[in-house]
Amino acid sequence: MKLREFLPVLCSTAGDRLKCATFEDLEISAIVNDSRRAKPGCMFVALRGLQTDGHNFIPNAVRAGASVVVSERQVPLGDGVLHFVLDDARSKLAALAAIFHGNPTAVLHVTGITGTNGKTTTSFRMKAILEAAGHPTGLLGTIAYRIRSRNIPAKNTTPDSLDIQDLFAQMVETGTTHAVVEVSSHALALHRVCNVDFNVGVFTCLSDHEHLDFHLTFENYRDAKGRMLEMLPRGAAAVINADDEHGAYMAERVADGCETLWFGMAPKADVTAEVLAMDMTHTDYRLDTPAGSAEVHSSFVGRFNVMNDLAAAAAAHTAGVGLDHIVAGLERRECVPGRLERI
Repeated sequence: MKLREFLPVLCSTAGDRLKCATFEDLEISAIVNDSRRAKPGCMFVALRGLQTDGHNFIPNAVRAGASVVVSERQVPLGDGVLHFVLDDARSKLAALAAIFHGNPTAVLHVTGITGTNGKTTTSFRMKAILEAAGHPTGLLGTIAYRIRSRNIPAKNTTPDSLDIQDLFAQMVETGTTHAVVEVSSHALALHRVCNVDFNVGVFTCLSDHEHLDFHLTFENYRDAKGRMLEMLPRGAAAVINADDEHGAYMAERVADGCETLWFGMAPKADVTAEVLAMDMTHTDYRLDTPAGSAEVHSSFVGRFNVMNDLAAAAAAHTAGVGLDHIVAGLERRECVPGRLERI
């Protein structure tokens, strides 16, 4: 890809862009943020991490052939290397990655799921519903990254901004139409999902015991979770747990022009359930949605899994999936690896 495609991100003013006019046709072979992955003609983006600083590895990237360096501070570079000094390189990296991979989420229907608990099971349930409706669906989460028949071991719950755009592009190339993504608080704080066009954002629940080593305070943790709902584009849908004490706060964070749908056992919920029978082998419940009611015979056990089902059902409803397909997906017997598996 030519450098000109990235100049709107790299240059803050028209004057800066004019200075780069003679380099517009420079071919960019790759974008990397790890100097070990640098190769001739690549763009290296230096990020400051929690344990190390990518600026220290700029010389390594240049020796490997990087022709463009993006950093947050001035560093000495040899001749023949373009250097852009930008604020907040992490968010800029997300924008550059989206451009490099052709902005794949512009054509994918993307559901993002955040919350302390329930992300993994809800994502699997959402995937099952979408596939029951005939939509080829990719999955990015804690257990694995799934693209059609491929199962890729997961490095993080949410891939970094370079990898996530690459994975989305692979989904598009394989004919995948929908994607379900677990979105961690780390990913939101570190801008991994900037430039991901979410169609649906799901908030499962929030508790105050997780990841405070990173976020330091509960308020920072809560605000990171809410950031996904702020990111939703106009016309998207927010699906929020009506039973969670932080649901009202999350609803206030929803971006303007978005639909809000509530799920849970609370009377005000739009998508709710009444448990009819439950034992160690199955759960039967009546599912109530804006599109009607139906009985569900689920192989998943426990009230918390009914809540996960409600989150997935509500998200699927906002995605235009009919009630019959929602029930068919929820009644599939696929287990979630490592989540209450029967032994």
